[in-house]
Amino acid sequence: MFYPKLVVVTTLQVFLISAAVSYYNLTAPAVVSSLKKFLDDWLLLLEQRVRNFPIRSTKFVLSSSKNRLHFFTKSELSSYDGSVKSKGLYLAILGRIYDVSRGREHYGPGGAYHIFAGRDATRAFVTGDLSAEGASDDLTNLSNEEIIAVQQWADFYDKEYELVGDSSHTFHFSALFFYARSVRLVEALSGERGEALINIFSLPATDVRTNFNDASAIAIAVIMIRILKGTYYNSDGNPTRSLEDYKIRLNKALKWKQEEDAEAERFPPCNSEWIQGGGGRVWCSHNSGGVKRRWAGVPRKLLKPGSKHSRCVCVKNDGTFQKEEDNVNDEEANSFSRRGDFDHPNLLQYSNCDPEAVSFRLTLSLFRTLHQIELDPQRMSSEPRI
Repeated sequence: MFYPKLVVVTTLQVFLISAAVSYYNLTAPAVVSSLKKFLDDWLLLLEQRVRNFPIRSTKFVLSSSKNRLHFFTKSELSSYDGSVKSKGLYLAILGRIYDVSRGREHYGPGGAYHIFAGRDATRAFVTGDLSAEGASDDLTNLSNEEIIAVQQWADFYDKEYELVGDSSHTFHFSALFFYARSVRLVEALSGERGEALINIFSLPATDVRTNFNDASAIAIAVIMIRILKGTYYNSDGNPTRSLEDYKIRLNKALKWKQEEDAEAERFPPCNSEWIQGGGGRVWCSHNSGGVKRRWAGVPRKLLKPGSKHSRCVCVKNDGTFQKEEDNVNDEEANSFSRRGDFDHPNLLQYSNCDPEAVSFRLTLSLFRTLHQIELDPQRMSSEPRI
């Protein structure tokens, strides 16, 4: 039997001792040595106590380092689809498995998103393709927006659902982490198993590497959850090339998003509407595109370099151009054109539109063209909102 109160008391005691030693700047090798031995003995005892703990319905053995990580195969995960004879209701995203039992009305048989149950259908979260073929973990050819959306969904499940494992061991890991962190007697974590632990828990690498270097500690930590062997994790618990590639693409996508956001600040989207029988209209305001600003601007067509597409944007039509606005003084500003951003090389004027007008009427064909380009479906609006 495991004694959580004992762990709490022991943890607090060691923390207080560590704080006292640190505060008074004491150098006590004998004390440190004794505490280190106590920590090692305590971890060994803890490992012995959890050695035979059942986790779900799968036998878990701690007899060797290779057995300290257990994974679901795709076949095993498929038996957790929420059907009558299934073992539970799980889904995976980026190789991490979550218990979605409390969302049974959505993920269970007959639910709108049952296709996600018992599998890793990471791709379908952002494409909206809920067919058997579309429910894949392959992220090939996804756009920057979709890659970012994948991470948003991964963050959502981290926040809203529990990773699959024995929840009773959560306390064990938390106490152990606090214990090792407070005593500061272990060296930096290194090696592939450490990298696996960092990736499994998505913990800051600096925090984990600073506080763990004990095989039994790692075994007790990873005993908590299961991950899916295949596309994103191999049988050693290490990230695969696919997961590394995803991280690289995510970093690039986030940088792209920053650039897009900066461009949207400079060239906010136009407002547009279509009234049956009344036709369409495009206009600019001080809040068009959801971007609050001092100027309203006038509609222009913004071309994307290397692309055939364009979009309607509101362009600052007086004063200095925005990119330099915050970096020049009044005297320098006088040397610039007072036409705002009108002279930007990627801007075109709409035909049959007053170049100084803040609004103009649209034909149906132009309205449809604008919306095919600008209102590209936001995939996440068609996905489950649990």
